Amino acid sequence: MIISIASGKGGTGKTTIATNLAVALAPDVKLLDCDVEEPNDHIFIRPEITHTERVSLKVPQVDMSKCSLCGRCQEICQFQAIVVVGKTALTFHELCHSCGGCVEVSPEDAIDFPIKTCGELFISSQEVVCSCSFRPSFRSVLLAYS
Repeated sequence: MIISIASGKGGTGKTTIATNLAVALAPDVKLLDCDVEEPNDHIFIRPEITHTERVSLKVPQVDMSKCSLCGRCQEICQFQAIVVVGKTALTFHELCHSCGGCVEVSPEDAIDFPIKTCGELFISSQEVVCSCSFRPSFRSVLLAYS
């Protein structure tokens, strides 16, 4: 069975209800806190963290000394994560889905695709799993308890 508690204005009690359900249904439950901005389930579950891992993804970085401002990167990006404005190419890492299309179409090889840390994975010995999405915000943290 899957139970979802979604949407709603902040402060309506989604986290309170979700964590209480998880505790009531434990140990056969996985709790996923997918709040991008404030994943707070861990405050109520209070896990003992036993292991931490960084979560990374690739994001475009334009070398303006090579870029001809042709706009091909902008044309291929379905998420408007890279745009040519005036005499520069701007990247919006929060919008990027790390597909690499911009890298492939750059005729001057002006776009690099370095790895950027976007969150952390915290693992606990507890049976409940609590996680949050770390996209589109790079500030978010992924918490997992298994």
